[in-house]
Amino acid sequence: MIRFVLAFIGLCAGLYGCISLLAYLSLLTTGYSFTHYVLFIVFRFELYLMILGLSLFVAALLFPDIRRRKRRGRY
Repeated sequence: MIRFVLAFIGLCAGLYGCISLLAYLSLLTTGYSFTHYVLFIVFRFELYLMILGLSLFVAALLFPDIRRRKRRGRY
């Protein structure tokens, strides 16, 4: 159950970060160069939220459940 909650939180945070970063792509049409865009994104909270959320989502899906391994005697 905890893995599901962590995966859900990670997915929501990752999607929020990705959507925000895609919305910031409109800065390129207003005259920003790609280097200015990258420098702007590096200092935004959404980039780190996306990285944290997607890594939390992947970790919740890939790492096995410890309680399930203990019941089977493999731990």
